[in-house]
Amino acid sequence: MQAELLRVKNLVRRYELRSGLFSRQQRYIHAVDGVSFSLNRAETLGIVGESGCGKTTLSRAMLRLVEPDEGEIIFRGRDIRSLTKEELRRERRHMQIVFQDPFGSFNPRMTVRELIDEPLSVHSRDSAAARLERVREVMAKVGLDPRLCDRHPHEFSGGQRQRIGIARALVLRPELIIGDEPVSALDVSIRAQILNLMKQLQEESGASFVMVSHDLGAIRFICHRVAVMYLGRVVEEGRTEDVFREPLHPYTRGLIDAVPVPRLRPGKTRQLLTGEIPSPVNPPRGCHFHPRCPLALKQCNSVAPAFNEVGGGRRVACHLFAPTGGIDTPAPVPVEKAGLAGRRPDQH
Repeated sequence: MQAELLRVKNLVRRYELRSGLFSRQQRYIHAVDGVSFSLNRAETLGIVGESGCGKTTLSRAMLRLVEPDEGEIIFRGRDIRSLTKEELRRERRHMQIVFQDPFGSFNPRMTVRELIDEPLSVHSRDSAAARLERVREVMAKVGLDPRLCDRHPHEFSGGQRQRIGIARALVLRPELIIGDEPVSALDVSIRAQILNLMKQLQEESGASFVMVSHDLGAIRFICHRVAVMYLGRVVEEGRTEDVFREPLHPYTRGLIDAVPVPRLRPGKTRQLLTGEIPSPVNPPRGCHFHPRCPLALKQCNSVAPAFNEVGGGRRVACHLFAPTGGIDTPAPVPVEKAGLAGRRPDQH
């Protein structure tokens, strides 16, 4: 059994909307709405979903770059929400993030050496010479020529800048690295290089990754497990191949069916998502997905489904797979009858 590194319990993050100077009505954007999951050491968890589902807010809340309103974030056995600023600063050396836009996260006046050395200068007591040696070492590890360390970020290509971002995250040898859409802005060939690099670095260092992305191909390639988010909630979680081969939640199937394929195989159909994502300011009652769900039941518009274990390490928040018990809870529907079985992006 792998040791658990991170556990998120019922995490909530809301943003208050101001309606006017004299308005007393309080309105909130429900960005993250009761999310729970765990991450083992040397494991990669993918978080996927449409734009606006709360993926980026969740990734930042896990590091307390934005403060959660409710919930627990247990990292290395401690709830980091209870840490003081000084304790959190010391703990941050064990958790790092790679941003979607590396150029936007860099100080353009700093050289690559200064950018990568900055975490070391904050968290390490090593000499300047030892820090420079570590900078050169990590640059070589991510495929950058150490002789270019005195150049500025604008002198590098997009793929090279992303490697600089990864080097800066790796320089402290963290146990947890969060990638917030780290390859979405890159060309396909460069994207494959970065994903292979991250996979190789995990094998060498044993670090754990949380990969936030809407690129299902990247998630399937690099992640051991995947969590699917919709409107601030996780609706399905399981081993990556299980989720892609046999999606249980109708929203998961819609996401996978939206992946472009050259042609459909004879006898195969696709369940494409229709309608607009509801407003996170006023989300639907019950299951948030029910206004767009082709398999919605009567109780879906009033009763929020529990996030239930369905076997094989799978969890799903859907009344179609709820355990029997109670008037408002239907009997579980077999996967085959729900029309969700045996489907992969390349088998439509």
